[in-house]
Formats: sequence, C-alpha cells, structure tokens
Amino acid sequence: LAIISTGFASTTEEIFKLFSKTLFSKQSSLLMIRSTIMKIINFLEDNEFIKIKEGQLLATVLGRRVSELYIDPMTAKMIICSLKELKSPHEFTYLHMIAQTPDMPTLYLRRGEKRRLCEWIRKNYSKLLYEPPDDTFELEVFLAKLKVALLLNDWINELSEDRLIEKYDVCPGDIYSISEKAEWLLYSAHELAKLYGMHTHLKTLLTLRERVKYGVKEELLELTRVKGIGRVRARILYNYGFKSLKDILTAPRAKLLSLPLIG
Repeated sequence: LAIISTGFASTTEEIFKLFSKTLFSKQSSLLMIRSTIMKIINFLEDNEFIKIKEGQLLATVLGRRVSELYIDPMTAKMIICSLKELKSPHEFTYLHMIAQTPDMPTLYLRRGEKRRLCEWIRKNYSKLLYEPPDDTFELEVFLAKLKVALLLNDWINELSEDRLIEKYDVCPGDIYSISEKAEWLLYSAHELAKLYGMHTHLKTLLTLRERVKYGVKEELLELTRVKGIGRVRARILYNYGFKSLKDILTAPRAKLLSLPLIG
C-alpha cells in the first residue's frame, strides 16, 4: 500500500520489478511471492484502499490515510468494520478493538490464566467486541490479546505500575510499548472514524487516547496536561483538592510545596 500510495510503483509489473531487487528475491525467487503480491493487490482493491484504472494502481483517499498512519491495512479494515457495528460501546470495547488488531503486541498466557480469562469473559460478555472463537489455537490468541486489553483497562483506571507488573507478568518496558501503541491505534481509529463521518465515536476515542497516554481516569486529564505532572502527582493533587488548573493557579505556594512528591 505504501509503495502504491507514494507513487513508487503504479502497475503490477513495476511492483514485481521493485520486489525483484529485494534480498529475498536474490536468495530465492520472485516466483515464490508473485501470487502473494497479487492476493495483496486484490485485497487492497476489494477493501477500497486502492483502485485499478486502465492498469494503473491508484491509492484511494482511505488508502493514502492508512499509509500515512503507518498501520496495517488489515488493522484499518478491522477498526472500520468494528466502528460501523458499535452502537453504544463501553470504553473497554474500544480497547478490545485495538488489542485484537495485528499492530498490537501480544502478551503470553501464564499457567492458569486461560481459565481466569474465560471466567472473566463469562462475567463480562457484553463488553466484548468480538466473540471468542471455538478453535483451541485461535482461542489462545484471542485470550492473549484480551489480556492486553485488560492491562490497558487497568492502566487507565490507575492501577499502580508495580501492581500491573505483578498481575500481568510484564516489565515496565512492556507497559510503555503497549500503551504507546494503543495511543497511536486510538488516534488512528479517530482519524478513520472522521474519514467515514462516524462522529459519535470521535470524542470518546480522543479522550480514551489521552487517558491511555497518561494512564489516568478522565477526571485527571486537565492536571496531566501540565508539564511534569504524571499519573502519580496528578492523583495526589486531585486527592488534596486541586482538581483543576484554576485550583493550582490560585493556591498558596506554601500549600503546594507541602504536598508529597510535589516539592
């Protein structure tokens, strides 16, 4: 899609020629991937990422935007289809949506987690965007991605980093990479919703994106917009009665200095 969108190649033959110069082609044969390339071109056309006019491959408005967003076209397809189906979604539904995409990193399942996740599904079935598959292997993948969505949900509801590490058997770097990717996918979902005129999703997606960025409940967003105020300091300020920027601006300096971790 990027090759077509940027005008690097505009016919199937030009794409074949481009791939003939790759390391894979030199080590094996372009014939091995010609059929795969054609399947991809057909997929892109069928899903309106490109159009073929007199043998020329042209990116559509959707195709160019997806290429600019640097997301997998399959991710874009999943998001668009999901947003069209959602009527009155729970915030977790959006997290489940992006967690199931090919672009989102997956967490491994520990022993006993499969049973606990299946129990969570039984109690929270209405929050799911996708139904659990019947196939054993596909169910494992589904649950691993559900685990990512649950981590993100705990992150935006201010579960401490130490508790997240213990609960999900992750390291701080995992939390950072997952939240960073989730933030970008929520932004991408917002842009695709805007492109398709699905305005009911826009505000929720923007708010959720900001919550994922800072790992906070919505009530803290005004405070986290201040440079140097993260999820921990924002919660301290809020709990001590500083719930807005105005509260901070009008507060006696001595009172702010007396708060823990503020200094």
